[in-house]
Amino acid sequence: MSVVAIYQTSKPHEIAKRLNAQYRAIEKSSEEMGRDLVLLKRSKPPGIEFSREYADRLIRKVEPKKPIEAKPAPEPSSEPDLETIDEFPDQKILKPGERKTLFDEGCQLLERMDRQTRRKFFDHQEKKYFACFEEERDRFQERIEHLTSEIAKLRQKLDPGRCKFEETDGGRADAGYGDGPEGDCVVRAIAIATEKPYAEVRKALLARAARYARQYPRSRHADAIKRSKKGGYNEQPVFCGYLKSLGWQHTKPKEDVYLRADMLPRGRLVVLVSRHAVAVIDGVIHDNWDGGGRSGRVRVESYWRAAS
Repeated sequence: MSVVAIYQTSKPHEIAKRLNAQYRAIEKSSEEMGRDLVLLKRSKPPGIEFSREYADRLIRKVEPKKPIEAKPAPEPSSEPDLETIDEFPDQKILKPGERKTLFDEGCQLLERMDRQTRRKFFDHQEKKYFACFEEERDRFQERIEHLTSEIAKLRQKLDPGRCKFEETDGGRADAGYGDGPEGDCVVRAIAIATEKPYAEVRKALLARAARYARQYPRSRHADAIKRSKKGGYNEQPVFCGYLKSLGWQHTKPKEDVYLRADMLPRGRLVVLVSRHAVAVIDGVIHDNWDGGGRSGRVRVESYWRAAS
């Protein structure tokens, strides 16, 4: 073999030896640097700056590796755990990629559910979703009631002669007629003022309306009673005749009188204003809304009160 051939064959080996020596020196230097960094990390001296990523890599070379603990195998489940679904993070703090991952996992979860489990899942989520709105609604309702009470107190201070207000339905809900609006102000006002049960007053007025329509079939009030979906208990001859049968007295003011505590007599009253009847007891309006007395400028057409 020629000299050139020997040189060419041995040159890569020399290069490899040099590289190995340099690599061992670098490894030794990096290990020494890693041990120094471990000491620096424990002591944390001020004024030392170093790349965190590179420092952590060097520290991992010299620190003993922790053994990997085997995780227990998950138990088989026949259906997804709905409680785990409640622990989804808030989407406001998720990045777009995390949202996409969460969406894909949710789709896969739904695909694994059978029809019954899927229905149970959506019912559970629907209840949880609407529960949030119910809590907010209750909070707002409490706030509104508090502000309404404060406004009423301020109005009373500004105008002491204004009627106070106490909310009541006159026993309508307890009688089984619901708590929604129906236009039953006459029944409500009479029940409150006379302290009679709501159902009793309503039944008596309906019977009197039917009797009036038979006795006076050609009167305009009879036509209104026949057309009324409520039975005609709001017609004036009907409820006025009922109050008169109880011994109550009717008063029509000769001068302008307004729905105010300082302009109405004390006692239990059924006050008639424009298209509305309201119970007023010792200057306090008792109704399911404060529509009649909130301004103090509602004119009183007439009122009924028990005979003294």
